[in-house]
Amino acid sequence: MKLKNKDIVRMRYEKANNKQDIRWDSSLTNFGVRVYPTGKKTYLVAYRIHGKRKIKTFGRFEEMDVETARQKARELLDEVKNTNKPIYLSRDMTVNKLCEIYIERRAMHMKSHKEEIRRIKRHIISRWGKAKVALVTAKDLKIAHEEITKNGPTEANRVIQVYSRMINRAKEWYLIPKEFQNPAELITKHPERKRDRYLDIDELPRLLKAINEVDNPYVRAALWLYLLTGTRKMELLNAKRSDLDIHQQTLRLFETKNGIDRHIHLSDLAMEVLKSLPEKSDNPYLFCGRNPGRPLVNIYKTWERVREDAGVPDVTIHDLRRTTGSYLAQSGNSLILIGEVLGHRDLASTEIYARFGSNHVKSALSDLSDDLVNTTSIKPRLKWAFDLEDIDMLVN
Repeated sequence: MKLKNKDIVRMRYEKANNKQDIRWDSSLTNFGVRVYPTGKKTYLVAYRIHGKRKIKTFGRFEEMDVETARQKARELLDEVKNTNKPIYLSRDMTVNKLCEIYIERRAMHMKSHKEEIRRIKRHIISRWGKAKVALVTAKDLKIAHEEITKNGPTEANRVIQVYSRMINRAKEWYLIPKEFQNPAELITKHPERKRDRYLDIDELPRLLKAINEVDNPYVRAALWLYLLTGTRKMELLNAKRSDLDIHQQTLRLFETKNGIDRHIHLSDLAMEVLKSLPEKSDNPYLFCGRNPGRPLVNIYKTWERVREDAGVPDVTIHDLRRTTGSYLAQSGNSLILIGEVLGHRDLASTEIYARFGSNHVKSALSDLSDDLVNTTSIKPRLKWAFDLEDIDMLVN
């Protein structure tokens, strides 16, 4: 709507909780009138300076008619346009400073912010933190890519992607010139295939036996629950006792990858495993860690020992989740149901299990529990022959 004097006179504050009530002009972009709860009305313009949005008030309606204000707004916006030139990184700008800006403006707002920041600190700041951004070359990135590849080609690719995002964002924020060559774009990354590793009928009994040999009841229970529920690693470990509904046999997960609360339906066997866990008065979590009030975190040492004992050294904890999906598919369950169990937001994430379909239909998770036990003749070890103090001494 084009702002007119008669319309502005009739305007009344319509927002709640003192929020800004701005009416924008349709004939001149970024020109508007702000209406206050007191009835006061002021003219303003909105603009960006070096990527940051700003609003400038320049006159009151009682003192200036709208046509005069519109002309004044044009002049102000033209002035901003002429002076809004990029402010580039100074020659002394370091990678440390760029990382600091990126973490604050972008990384902290990502769903995977923990992994993003971990890679920045471990692989980028540790290598080039004190170096000037302009002096980090494609050769430097290539050497780092090759070094990180020793610990995993996928991780090496991800680090290069993080650095590339940092440079591209810096261009958007007018921190570096648009024509600056992003050195990460010159790196040839390793080819990646979607991983679909799962445990077959010969491997599963060996793994369950090895899991039952784990002394720490929290780690042992967590490994069983990954198979019985298909949950992600940290989603399960962050669960608290208050999240467990014994009557409904559900476990509510708050800190999920998708940012959406989920209710996990638990089979009788899964409930039996959870109810067997020892409770600590100073710890609200189902899977208690060594430190008071903290959940179990580091289970990789134990997991490495378990998979070595089971003869499946290439299987990851996340592969237990894939195993759940594959067994559900082999039991004839639909992709929609499997996606619901695994917490997938779109069907594309579940299509990997389509090749496992069969005609023998069973009822999802409850029958999955029976399947695991009947097929392998192995039940979870529920008893724990340790005092709580002794458990704290066990290696996770």
